[in-house]
Amino acid sequence: MHARRTNYTSLLSVALLAGAVIGTPRFASAQSSVDDAFSEPGINDVITLDDVPPAPGGGTMPEPLMPYDGEAEGEYYTADCFAAEGESWLDWHGVPEVFEHPDANPGYEHSYFQEHELPEEEPELAWKVWEKWMEFLEMPHEPLVEISEFLTRAKHDGTVFTDPEHSWVSGEPKGIVPIMDRPPLIIEYPQKFLGQGTIPEGVELPTGAIWRPTLWVFGSNRFGVSYRDDQVGLGQAGFNFGSFVNRLALFGQLNFTGTERIQIGIRPTDEEEGRPLLTGREYTSHFWKTFTSGGGGRTNLDGLDGWNGDLNVAYFEGQLDEIFPGIDPFDTEMLDYSFSVGRQAMSFQRGLLVNEDMIDAVTVTRNTLYGNGNLNLRMTGVFAWNRLTRVAPLEPNTRAQMYGLFTESDFRYNTMNLDVGFVNDPNRTHRDVLVAAVSSTQRLVGYHNTYNSRFHALASFPTEGEGVGTAFMGSPGNVTGQGELFFSQISVTPHEGEDLIYWNTFVVVDQFTSLARAPQAGPLGDTGLLFAAAGLGLYGPPLATVTNSSVGTALGYQIFLDTKNQQIIYEVGAREGKGNDNFEVAGAVQYQRAIAQNWIWLISSFMSSRKGTDGLSTGLRTEIQLFF
Repeated sequence: MHARRTNYTSLLSVALLAGAVIGTPRFASAQSSVDDAFSEPGINDVITLDDVPPAPGGGTMPEPLMPYDGEAEGEYYTADCFAAEGESWLDWHGVPEVFEHPDANPGYEHSYFQEHELPEEEPELAWKVWEKWMEFLEMPHEPLVEISEFLTRAKHDGTVFTDPEHSWVSGEPKGIVPIMDRPPLIIEYPQKFLGQGTIPEGVELPTGAIWRPTLWVFGSNRFGVSYRDDQVGLGQAGFNFGSFVNRLALFGQLNFTGTERIQIGIRPTDEEEGRPLLTGREYTSHFWKTFTSGGGGRTNLDGLDGWNGDLNVAYFEGQLDEIFPGIDPFDTEMLDYSFSVGRQAMSFQRGLLVNEDMIDAVTVTRNTLYGNGNLNLRMTGVFAWNRLTRVAPLEPNTRAQMYGLFTESDFRYNTMNLDVGFVNDPNRTHRDVLVAAVSSTQRLVGYHNTYNSRFHALASFPTEGEGVGTAFMGSPGNVTGQGELFFSQISVTPHEGEDLIYWNTFVVVDQFTSLARAPQAGPLGDTGLLFAAAGLGLYGPPLATVTNSSVGTALGYQIFLDTKNQQIIYEVGAREGKGNDNFEVAGAVQYQRAIAQNWIWLISSFMSSRKGTDGLSTGLRTEIQLFF
């Protein structure tokens, strides 16, 4: 093996070449740039040997960039934990901030109304006056709420809005809360009412419809105790009594489909006799205070026997394209015609025009018409041939006939009803009458609240002169009269609550006559508690409800408590008629409570006074309702 010979000549050549390169001007300029870069104060202040942490296990941790005493606020910190402007450590070291405070850039654009202060819209004078009036009517609401809570020992439903410590959400877990059982009917076979299970196969008719017959039997019972002490000349002509009374209603319903059914019903403990107001329906009653009438008529009664087996309800109803599905299999021909035939209850214009609980009639209804801003139009034609009750003093009126066309239209902002009807009465003492009516239901949007409202205008026109003269409830008139009725209902829910304040008024010009009505009271029962009959015995409305040249109003406060299981209504009202129909004023209170699943307990009282009579008229009644 030969030893490697060192090439000294080559090493010397490399050394001389390196020295020549370093000495060139271009290399010297590049080195100077690097030195200048590391000599800039911004970088040298940030990157120092003191900032480099020591190796693990040796040395000490570097001092913090700025002192901090553990509090959110310190010499260099603000309350929001951000350094004050100009005092950031990045500012100290000459490095510009690369982030912004969240409030400076929230990630969304403010609306125009947040960035610009617009002048507040000034309400019109009419709205100013109206809402000031409604605020005045709301003033008794809060005191009545406190009185209601004191009387019932129940929590007002508005607490969730007014009590800051109240919450709908509880902090205690409840687990799975069982739902109450479905209330069974007396009979429900084979399908249950609101029940679950397999739907039967059904029977196919020759028309192509499939019927699944199901029988339901159900009803209700009302038992009441009432006391009445009227002054002569008031709404009940001086009726005075104390009674126990019962009203039982039983219904049987045979369902074939969701639109076809037969229903029959009886009220075995009270009977309609066709006599005038308040005495036209006889309830099975026992008088614990002997019945007397200061205005004449039946007196000194110990009881009434209203037991009967009459059918109050017996009708069939259905829909044409459901009975004959083959005529419109794809539901494109607009054949939505419904009909009913038989003895049935009937009400139009909220009872102002027609309010019958037992009338023999046939009806045809055309539904789902629309266009030109009309969202849905429903039209019903009615022909009634029997059991048409009129305010007739002579005999049960069963021979009159009624023809009518009644419509309801849904628009964008309101619902309108336009109705017209004619009564052909062969009794020349009663006379024929033509009645027309229009109404509108809507929400009025104010500047501080919204208001539920309904307005009605009705007019009656005898075609053969007015009928015989008569007088009911202290007001003279005729069986058939010419006149107009203007009726309004306005209600509002106060802010921060669920209660209801209502103000209803009516004005009658001359003598308005409705088409047909049950014999319990006049057409003004929808005005309020003071104008509504109880529908249980001889306990009629505290204020007269006949429509003979009069004006009237009712103001009520409905207070809900215990999550709507309890409620109290406070109401005041007044009425003024012409001639001997003097001014009268009254007040009423009604308490209602739900018990268990299908019971209701109710207690109601009133006090009234009439000009020209001595003393006050009073009434008190309590009632238990059972639905089964």
